[in-house]
Amino acid sequence: MIPRWTARIQDSSPSHGPCSTTTASSAGSCVVSMVNLCTSRVIQKKIPKFRDYYYFFSATDGGFLVLGEASFPDYRAWVFNPFTGFKVCFTVPMFSVATDIKAVAVTNTFPVMRLFVSDLWTYLGWAYPNAGDFHREYRAPYHSYHASMKQVGDNVYVANRHGSIAFINADNDEGNQQMTPIIEADEEAFWEWEGDAPSYYLVESAGELLLVTSRPIGEEGRLSVQVHKVDTERRVLEPVMDIGRRAIFISQVRSFVVDALPTIEVGCIYFVDATMESLFNDGIVATSFRLADQTQEDIMDWGNLRIWCGPSGPPTLVEVLSDYCRFVPLSQYKFVNSEEADELEGFEWDDDAGSKESDT
Repeated sequence: MIPRWTARIQDSSPSHGPCSTTTASSAGSCVVSMVNLCTSRVIQKKIPKFRDYYYFFSATDGGFLVLGEASFPDYRAWVFNPFTGFKVCFTVPMFSVATDIKAVAVTNTFPVMRLFVSDLWTYLGWAYPNAGDFHREYRAPYHSYHASMKQVGDNVYVANRHGSIAFINADNDEGNQQMTPIIEADEEAFWEWEGDAPSYYLVESAGELLLVTSRPIGEEGRLSVQVHKVDTERRVLEPVMDIGRRAIFISQVRSFVVDALPTIEVGCIYFVDATMESLFNDGIVATSFRLADQTQEDIMDWGNLRIWCGPSGPPTLVEVLSDYCRFVPLSQYKFVNSEEADELEGFEWDDDAGSKESDT
């Protein structure tokens, strides 16, 4: 199995445009940059075939890249190992059903590999390789949409907007995907929060599944945060008061844990905005939250985002990881290739995409 790496792709090909906001490279290059979250070691690989044949969906926590065919409307998906060049084809229409994919996972219990994808809204699908158009899908109702999906080992878990957590099982006798509840939240209590409802995020840390809960309190932008370990065997939540010498990065589309690295504050949770709402909310992109003493600090805003503003100097490690945390490849691909004059016109807002899904 591949060690814990994050992966990002940049493609400056004029025909496809950049697929992410990584640092600039020479024209026509296609570079994969991988950061080991345990050691902070960085590896870059130039893979020219991406420019002509593939576009980038996302990277799994294990380091696999999930790619799509550049020619529409084929919608075939590939799982690619950037270290070995090994790739597996999934000839399924999952990406034509839900093109706004935000979360992916690959389980690889030999000899069976499965690909899971979700729009973190109402759609969840998975398939085996080389199975024609055979695949499974699960449609969540709008009022309990998928809020987070996380792989721990060879298991995949999903949390909905109410904080309920389910385990994705293999096929049942009828050939359907099973969603086995592990934690069932009180939905009625959720609706009592009204505008201050909590948000739920699944995080994998050292082989354990964590549930991070954040809720706005008091003045605008202030948070109340709780962390629980999910005991998947006993199906209970255990409070976590200290995350040790680790830090957690969380956004609406991605979450991951890093060990103690230079310039990263341990015991801290970094909340990153991935919806572009921060453009209209004081421009705050990232906020750090120290779990031990419940203190909060705004650490990044759009005006000082050095990922995009090269003349301001090289980005810090916190900025790089925060940018990766909020990075949604396909949505950004559409955004940067918009021909509209308004810089926000080409962005597909999450609530619009959700309305389409909820009508099906």
